[in-house]
Amino acid sequence: MKKRLALCAASAAAALAVLGGTAMSANGAETAPSAASAKMPNCSANYPLAHVKTNMRIHKKPSKKSTTLRLWYKNTYGCSSAGFVNGGVYFDMCGKDDHEWRKVKYRGTWGYVPMPCVYPGRI
Repeated sequence: MKKRLALCAASAAAALAVLGGTAMSANGAETAPSAASAKMPNCSANYPLAHVKTNMRIHKKPSKKSTTLRLWYKNTYGCSSAGFVNGGVYFDMCGKDDHEWRKVKYRGTWGYVPMPCVYPGRI
């Protein structure tokens, strides 16, 4: 009887851990969530799904001199405006020198990233 209760408790704990974004291994240790279980952002037609191929700083204003709000990790998803805004000049960002920035939303943070660094759609 005790073994059954322990097995049920372990199963319930594993299920709760998976729902919370953390998986449990057979011995009860936590493991990192898999890429398949990564949460996709809820994007709209005006801000479609996008990703970056290298870690990018999200800025408060469209300028490299503005405050960095957070880091957008490479090969993860966010939402990006379809158009661009003119802002501060950046040099050699993602292979281009320009002044065009995209407004993005990544993990609840709104900000700006140099336009050539944002790629539309899925990886």
